[in-house]
Amino acid sequence: MTHKVFQISGLRIVALVLLFMGALPLRAQEPAPPCILEIPVYGPLGDRLPFHVKRVSPVQNKSLNLLAVPRDGVKTTSSGDRILFSSGKIVGRALEVTLESSKGTSIKTNFIVTSCRLRRSLFFGQSGTGVDASGIAVTGHLSGCKFDGDWWVRAAPAFGGHDRVHVIDGYVQSDGSFWLVLGDYGVRHHLIVGKGKDPIKVMGFDVTAGKKTDVGAVDLTHLCPN
Repeated sequence: MTHKVFQISGLRIVALVLLFMGALPLRAQEPAPPCILEIPVYGPLGDRLPFHVKRVSPVQNKSLNLLAVPRDGVKTTSSGDRILFSSGKIVGRALEVTLESSKGTSIKTNFIVTSCRLRRSLFFGQSGTGVDASGIAVTGHLSGCKFDGDWWVRAAPAFGGHDRVHVIDGYVQSDGSFWLVLGDYGVRHHLIVGKGKDPIKVMGFDVTAGKKTDVGAVDLTHLCPN
């Protein structure tokens, strides 16, 4: 009886192996994953906001919603703030994307799809005092190194793909103090500290329009370039 049970079990194992081997060619023929375009939206303090893709249109024909009508053999679908394309043919095309929040607020962005795996962040809303200002002063103080030579700081919005956003350079004095003046948008920024051609440290800080920002002391001990 034991011998018969072993034979039956052995036949089952062989059958499972053959079934698995037969499935291998089918799996190898499965289509590649679709192109994915992610468009996360962030608030002024860097928090990710619950926006979802509402509409995708060619820039040259904004009346056409690609989520509803496939074009040139490319099917377009969405999931949250992601757009999924069924083909790499979408690369090189200019699109207008509309995203909408759970409260019905919408934002639009135009861009060219440069890759089949693309991430393009946006920011929504600003932190402000309500006071009109042409620029936002940012100050701070570097420590831990000897600040001679080509030291610099640069500030850039942490997120966003808006045309009016610019990277701003700042001056570093020999005692390590620095300052720069940003545009009038109150959103979270990244501060890059560097010397010559190399960045040394990156840190985030929040910006409020109409209010001076002091990032405080930035310790570069053990990070000093040769």
